Amino acid sequence: METRDDSRRRHERVRLGGRALLIVDPRLGMVGAKGELLDLSEGGCQLRLHRRVHAHLAGRVRIDLAGKTSWFPVVTRWVRGDQQGWTVGCAFDRLTTEKQEILRNALFELSLTRRPGAEDRPPAL
Repeated sequence: METRDDSRRRHERVRLGGRALLIVDPRLGMVGAKGELLDLSEGGCQLRLHRRVHAHLAGRVRIDLAGKTSWFPVVTRWVRGDQQGWTVGCAFDRLTTEKQEILRNALFELSLTRRPGAEDRPPAL
């Protein structure tokens, strides 16, 4: 199992909730894992999955941002297991300009809902 190093984080993360689907290719065939989106940043995301996946695998994650479902290319960077499942840190991998824009817009909308006095606004997700 991999350990994580939060000191290497380059982007601010936003804590979220919601469903996620991770599909990775460990050379033996595609593996899909359903779970929750725990947090999101411009650099990647953290997922809570119901099945184990390994670190350092290329794949795609499906998440809902600002009411739009999008697939993002990722590399699994670290994996940590406990009694409740598997937590996986994913780094976005070579995002297109369109995907970067979708992500930045969603993070901006989320930042507006987290400012003081923004409690009356519904979340963008």
